[in-house]
Amino acid sequence: MGDLKQLIKAARSRRNATIQQAREHYAQTVRALQKAARKTSTRRKRHYRPNPDQGGDFSKLNTREAAESVLRELGPLTLVEITVEVMRRGCRSGENPRVVANAIFCALRYHEERGRFSRDGEGRWSIQ
Repeated sequence: MGDLKQLIKAARSRRNATIQQAREHYAQTVRALQKAARKTSTRRKRHYRPNPDQGGDFSKLNTREAAESVLRELGPLTLVEITVEVMRRGCRSGENPRVVANAIFCALRYHEERGRFSRDGEGRWSIQ
């Protein structure tokens, strides 16, 4: 029995040494990959995702309808102010604000030509 216990003990020590060597190799490889990733890539910025407001369900409105509703309530606003307010109220709140601002701008410009919206000298949009 003593010889069997010695064989088991020797096998365990060889196994533990092999496992430790594999762990060290893995950790070294991960560090090398992280170092290479830091050199080659840039950090991604987190996107702003506003929470929808409790008042008014803007999630079912399109961007023009939401912008029109905001302008009726708050009066003349810049494009940035309109975008922030529309997203805060829940219209396309999960999207990138630049995409939403572009959609609002395109809608306002389209309807500006048709006389529904106008822009003053300071870049503030209002309803005609």
